[in-house]
Amino acid sequence: MNKLEMGKRIAKKREAKGLDQTELAHLLEITPQAVQQWEAGQTSPRGKNLEALTNTLGCTKAYLFGEEDELKPINRARYVPLIDWVAAGNWNDRHLEILDKYPKILCMFNVGPNGYALEVKGESMKDEYKPKDIIFVNPDLKPEIGDDVIAWCSNGSTFKRLIENDNGSFLLKALNTEWVPRYMPLDETCYLTGTVVGSISSKTNQDLSQLLLM
Repeated sequence: MNKLEMGKRIAKKREAKGLDQTELAHLLEITPQAVQQWEAGQTSPRGKNLEALTNTLGCTKAYLFGEEDELKPINRARYVPLIDWVAAGNWNDRHLEILDKYPKILCMFNVGPNGYALEVKGESMKDEYKPKDIIFVNPDLKPEIGDDVIAWCSNGSTFKRLIENDNGSFLLKALNTEWVPRYMPLDETCYLTGTVVGSISSKTNQDLSQLLLM
């Protein structure tokens, strides 16, 4: 497929997501001019940009290259509340009461009808997640082993990876090998409140105003 036809497919998927060129560029951590050049057929995405583009648009490389038709339903981009960590503890119970309290941020992930975003605090999940990264959470999605989750424990909400111990019990694991404590038991004092389904890095977040709806 030539570059122009690929550009048309990129534009089609972007529009189906409800994104303009600038919004897509911010999500990919590239310039709006790069997106414009792709869609005009002047250049084509390669390497990590191609990988990030397919993940963001919810399509395959084969689709962009014209090797297959895209039949998967599109998760249309929408705004979700960017809440604080206290609210994350019981968001489903009272989110409608306090929804208007928070700014909204553009989200292209499937967070469900009650989804929300959080700003990462601390370094317990580095290097995969860094402070000021934005994570998107589906509170209605049952997590699987290996998923990153939000949990409410005795000292408040926390963000960790769900793993299974050798004895069949569940643990919350900090990805930072130097974090203390690195493992927390998932017991009667600690329960899961949401599954992380996507993120944008603090590099993108430097111009967060482009993604926020105040």
